[in-house]
Amino acid sequence: MLTTGSKLFLGATVLSLVAAIVYGLSTSGGFGWLGVMGLLTAAVAFAFMFCINYYTHDGNVSAMSEHATAESPAAQPPATRSMWPLIAAVGVAAIALGAVSKPIVFKGGVIVVLAAGLEWMVQGWSDRASADPEYNAGLRKRMLHPVEFPILAAVGLGVVIYSFSRIMLWINKSGGPVVFVLAGGVILFGGFLIALRPTIRGGVIAGVCAIAALGLVATGALMAIDGQRTIAEHPTTQTDNNAVCALAEEGPGEQAEADQKGSQAVSSKASVGLTVTLENGQLDAHQLGVQGNVNPITVSRGNIVNLIFKNKDSEKRRLTVNMGQFTIDVNGTTVKQQPKECTTLVHPDGSQFLTFTLPKPSIASAEPYTLTVPGVDGLKPIEIKVP
Repeated sequence: MLTTGSKLFLGATVLSLVAAIVYGLSTSGGFGWLGVMGLLTAAVAFAFMFCINYYTHDGNVSAMSEHATAESPAAQPPATRSMWPLIAAVGVAAIALGAVSKPIVFKGGVIVVLAAGLEWMVQGWSDRASADPEYNAGLRKRMLHPVEFPILAAVGLGVVIYSFSRIMLWINKSGGPVVFVLAGGVILFGGFLIALRPTIRGGVIAGVCAIAALGLVATGALMAIDGQRTIAEHPTTQTDNNAVCALAEEGPGEQAEADQKGSQAVSSKASVGLTVTLENGQLDAHQLGVQGNVNPITVSRGNIVNLIFKNKDSEKRRLTVNMGQFTIDVNGTTVKQQPKECTTLVHPDGSQFLTFTLPKPSIASAEPYTLTVPGVDGLKPIEIKVP
């Protein structure tokens, strides 16, 4: 005997098939086939639901069954209230927002929706596992707590670390160690009080920890919105390198620190294709795979060039890469650019690693690409050819 639900699904299946036939006969071309496939898919789905509903008899229980009042779906207690639908709705909103903003928001929304769906499904199943609510609650805990607790602990730890990092980046450099020591002292003192009075209720300890965590997160959020302190860029030869790379002595101002604290030794480096040596007022280049010294050297356009500069001279020297001369237009004014890159000052018998890239061929530059050492009289530079 067909139940009401089975009749509805059977009727929807027949109507979908008839609509597919009529649409296919009345419409031609790609749109016709697309519509027919959509209607046939709906017919298959309705037929599948009809089979399931027919097998379960629409949830009806025979009046002759002795256990009908306890076994029928209508006799089961309703599922308890849950927060997971609300959390899933937040995840859906995040997906919609992330689709037009940032990918991280979209991915976070997908994770929230999947997690909420899993939690909601397990809770709905456990609520109907038996007629004992306590047993059902324990069953849910055994299923999800081994997954929930590690994830919640990791998320909570990440929030605490991120909030504390925003605070440390907001305060000035001299105050950071003081705040760090004070925070550690407060935590240590709190642990001492708890150990001293073991009779303190767990609820009091949990409340104090919750208030402290809330204060930390709120403070971190405010300082993250305000922005971190200004952190001065560590001086390198890349700062105003055109002026510094032409000097034979220490650079001015902050550049002097870069020259004074530059490394004077190079460990084993991967993919070093060029070794440049200054000795007796002469600059020699040895290119990987080529016997003897080479001048000019050839490098590929746009590739990263890794070289080691060895100073065998009796004075501090720096190797400079003259990267040609180009003309650009800046607000209607023609400006000449002569980019350079260089090492810091290398002590006698010292060495340094330098990496650079030449994005344009040699013919595009008004001046040749060269390797040179400022301050060495009569030095013949090494020319660089870029095909």
